[in-house]
Amino acid sequence: MEEVANKINEFVVNCECNESIAAMLRKNVDEQLKVKSSPKIYYYVTDLCDPCQTYWKQVRPDVKRPKELLRKLFRGTQLHKNASYWLSTFEEFSVYEGKIDGIYVDLPGVRGSIDYLLGKKIVDLKTKDKVPDTPEDVLNNYPQDVEQISFYSAIHPENPLENYILFMENSHPFKLKAFKIKIKDLGRIKSLILDRIKKLNFAFENKNPSALGRSRYHNKTCYLCEEKLCNCEELAPLSKLVEIKEKIKAPLNVFTIWNLLAPVECYNELVLGVKPPPYNSDEKDEYTLCLRNLVEQLPFKVNLNDKQGIKSSLKEPRLYLGFKWLKINTSANPSGTFIPYLIKVSNSAETRTAIKPNSFHLAQLGIFAAAYGKSKGILFVVYPKLNDLIQAYEVSYQNTPDMLKYIKKLIDNLEKSIKDKDGSNLPPNPPFIKTEIQTQLPEVQ
Repeated sequence: MEEVANKINEFVVNCECNESIAAMLRKNVDEQLKVKSSPKIYYYVTDLCDPCQTYWKQVRPDVKRPKELLRKLFRGTQLHKNASYWLSTFEEFSVYEGKIDGIYVDLPGVRGSIDYLLGKKIVDLKTKDKVPDTPEDVLNNYPQDVEQISFYSAIHPENPLENYILFMENSHPFKLKAFKIKIKDLGRIKSLILDRIKKLNFAFENKNPSALGRSRYHNKTCYLCEEKLCNCEELAPLSKLVEIKEKIKAPLNVFTIWNLLAPVECYNELVLGVKPPPYNSDEKDEYTLCLRNLVEQLPFKVNLNDKQGIKSSLKEPRLYLGFKWLKINTSANPSGTFIPYLIKVSNSAETRTAIKPNSFHLAQLGIFAAAYGKSKGILFVVYPKLNDLIQAYEVSYQNTPDMLKYIKKLIDNLEKSIKDKDGSNLPPNPPFIKTEIQTQLPEVQ
């Protein structure tokens, strides 16, 4: 039985490098390395994590903070110092109270101070009356703390993707609990930072905080709320990163491009409960996120109205694809054309291979394009082993309706195999995935 990727690649009719777009991306890399002029005003990361309180503290600086709150803050400062003494005994300890500024990563207007750095991981210490027990407790009760360390990761020049929040009780015996925070999408975090800055600027300029959301400390430790000086009661709760994550989470009744290209692995996981090998490539993730950030800076953005039109043009709703589209204008078509794209990282170390993307990536883009009835797409590929070379490949496909019919049959077959618990008719995985159909063992009576 023929491998899916090989069949999809039969529809490839042309692939050529778009040097103009690739050069724009490489130029953006150079621009980001330059130190830019500092903005007239800026916010601290903590200001962005609770913008409503930030607004009212500046609007009503005459209101004094309660002594109890001041004592907690002073105690927390001392505990941070104490923690630095024993954290410094770790071999990888390198930073205590390190200043970071978003201007160096194209996020001007926001600054922060990380508590500690262990190796390449940010450690943020939070002192509480009671430490949270589970990740759910952290997300539900301390969303601002999750956002804070995520924002630190976004404005740190090295963008560490794995970091830790260390919770410590502020009284004896100073119970400790650490939670690992793994960043999945720096682009969305950066967008959230820019959105908070924009909304705060608007609030101050127009004396209208209605878009800032409710204070994270509403009815807890917000002294402004207690003094009835702000309108938190009238505002909706501020959105959390966890809510953004849920919005981009794939539904259960759809398949990904990977599922179609590796159907045996999909079957084994969904029917037999066989988990695929854990994905562990922080370096690849970093390159992908970096390139995504560069692509998002290109002058080819799709507006909201066009975005809705593109989403409604999906011809196979059983595919989960995300939204990766550009509106590219050329001399041949000044008004612009909507083109889907994918971002990939290649491990190739030979320069001649960078003339054309690999066949698996071509197949992935082919499925994406055909699902929307498009005959063209762009592959953005970075080559870490070739001095971080960035290429932009324009790929054209022929007989797109036939390719879509083939894709629909693949999904029909996968759905039937899962329903019947029989994977014998599934096409094989790509050669680099060694998974084979596993026999389901009978239950022990």
